[in-house]
Amino acid sequence: ARARNIRNTISRHVRAPLDMRSPGQVVRVKAVPDARREKLEVLAPHSYRIAVREPAQEGSANARIRHVLALRYGVPLTQVRLQTGATSPNKRYHIATAS
Repeated sequence: ARARNIRNTISRHVRAPLDMRSPGQVVRVKAVPDARREKLEVLAPHSYRIAVREPAQEGSANARIRHVLALRYGVPLTQVRLQTGATSPNKRYHIATAS
């Protein structure tokens, strides 16, 4: 049920475009773990506040945010990589373009 809710939230927005000529896109995320509801809020182009229900323990919130970004950009999960901020609420993810 949770995955369906975040998909509905993401489908209300146009998928974020990726420049297919570049090797990828860096995305900034303000993480909000332990939220009551999952929510994706666009702060600026390629900058988001993402609330997830998972706790900030053992990387579970980071994994869920990675999944949300893969849905948002329409890419496989393997193309979304945490670049910086593993233990910080301010994170940078790299979204690789399909090649």
